[in-house]
Amino acid sequence: MSIERELVSTVYAKWVAEDGRYAFSSGNNGGVVITGEYRQELLAGETAGRQIAPDKTGKPVLVDPPPPSPEVLAEQARQWRDAEIESVKWLRERHRDETDAQRPTTLTASQSGELIDYVQALRDWPASPDFPLLESRPRKPDWIAQQNK
Repeated sequence: MSIERELVSTVYAKWVAEDGRYAFSSGNNGGVVITGEYRQELLAGETAGRQIAPDKTGKPVLVDPPPPSPEVLAEQARQWRDAEIESVKWLRERHRDETDAQRPTTLTASQSGELIDYVQALRDWPASPDFPLLESRPRKPDWIAQQNK
């Protein structure tokens, strides 16, 4: 029984450079021998956001992924910026509609100005020297969270 357990828990891990990943097999695929338990540990780490990579001996180990490239960070920042503009567009349109209809406005003149300034700051942000740093994002006026659609 212990021999069967040992056979079942033996896993071969072969690095496939073309795919940038390991091929795990219960049969000898020419890779290094690891335990089934270690394989599960590797897969759990991968699920948690780490990467499986070969160490100097070819054994699979968990490593932290490289940080995103400046291009990826800029694209993510633009996506956030675009979503942020979309999230307040209804508020700007409601205010314009109320003004055009000569009705009482939900926003004060000061809030309307802050909203316009915020949207413009979002549009200008990619030209900022601190773009795409999170701490350089334009700050949403606090009162916007209290508005109802």
